[in-house]
Amino acid sequence: MDMYRTSNLQNNSVNAAELKQLIADLKAVVPEDMPKADKEALHEGVETIESELAQQKPKRSLVNTAIKVLQAIKGTTEFAAVVAALVQFIQALGAHA
Repeated sequence: MDMYRTSNLQNNSVNAAELKQLIADLKAVVPEDMPKADKEALHEGVETIESELAQQKPKRSLVNTAIKVLQAIKGTTEFAAVVAALVQFIQALGAHA
């Protein structure tokens, strides 16, 4: 295996682990009193992000829509901070336009 492929595989596993941690962090700070519709939107947005970022070529439009949904959800400052960290992570991957 050449060095580029090895590095790429290592980066993908690091990215997957970091994404998984950010999503776990996000779920951990969901306010208990969050409206049901917002919880459903959060769940759908997270699922979309996870499934698209697992693809070799994520569909930017779907990722962008999911990000906008997450950003529109009103939550605690802690919730907003984790959403912002998730958005920054996705932007660093280049999966968000």
